Amino acid sequence: MVTDWLHNPRALMLMPLVAATLCAFVLAATRRRMPPEQPRWRLVRALIVVAFWIAGLAVPYAALGRWSGMLLMPPMGLGAGVWLSLAANVLGIALFFGWLIPWGIEGRSLRDIGWKRHHAIRYFLIAGIITLIVASFSPMRGLPEDFKETLGIQDVHAGTIIGMPIPLMWVLLLGFVYSGWTEENFFRGHLLPAFREVGLSGRRANMAQAGIFVLMHVPGLIASLSAGKAALGPGGMLTAVAFPLVVWWLYGLLFGWLRMRFDSIVPGFAVHGTWNAVYFARAWIGVFVVMQGLS
Repeated sequence: MVTDWLHNPRALMLMPLVAATLCAFVLAATRRRMPPEQPRWRLVRALIVVAFWIAGLAVPYAALGRWSGMLLMPPMGLGAGVWLSLAANVLGIALFFGWLIPWGIEGRSLRDIGWKRHHAIRYFLIAGIITLIVASFSPMRGLPEDFKETLGIQDVHAGTIIGMPIPLMWVLLLGFVYSGWTEENFFRGHLLPAFREVGLSGRRANMAQAGIFVLMHVPGLIASLSAGKAALGPGGMLTAVAFPLVVWWLYGLLFGWLRMRFDSIVPGFAVHGTWNAVYFARAWIGVFVVMQGLS
């Protein structure tokens, strides 16, 4: 029974939410012994959140391996029940990790996290323009060349998603809520200040939170590489592992620098959400076109 449950995508997609809920209970139960008002304990508690977060991601990725990408695919044609469970998972994670834990349990207001109206309209306007430009010229990914030629969709680009309401809503939800809101609120709005409060300089605190930001992505990287180990070979595997880790670390540094430079989380959220939305659109546009054609 347990084995069946661990191979059921509908159950596995709730694992991050289960981990977030358990984490919230642990933090609430230990509030007196490890008061978040003390900088040392605040940092320890933030690292506990990271551990639960990584565990909640690792279980479904490990169980599904190369098929773990289906956990984030939009529920096109799968019925309202699956749609609601997927959306609830995304919103639930964003609610717990991105708001309830930093705000309700650890005591940081949204203003402390960095949500300030300082030039917010300008940042989102710039992010929107960049999104349209990048999406218009980005080639699609995720389908073999011969398959694209057979289906006659070799010229599809990420901007095509604008005319597809469900996939568009899904990539915006993943880009700006699942990733942008949750990760920026926690890593740059809660973890970065926690490192500063224990005495680390801005540069060291930024490097530390960026390193932990990388660790959060490791379960997904392992799952994505598990299917292609033999084809890549040792050298290819090293490159496939090292390159994304370095890129994620640089992104973490950039988002942390934006947070400290502007004393606001809005610039990093706009850039992060924009990049992830375009990434998901590029990665899945071919699949979206095929699914739409078959529906």
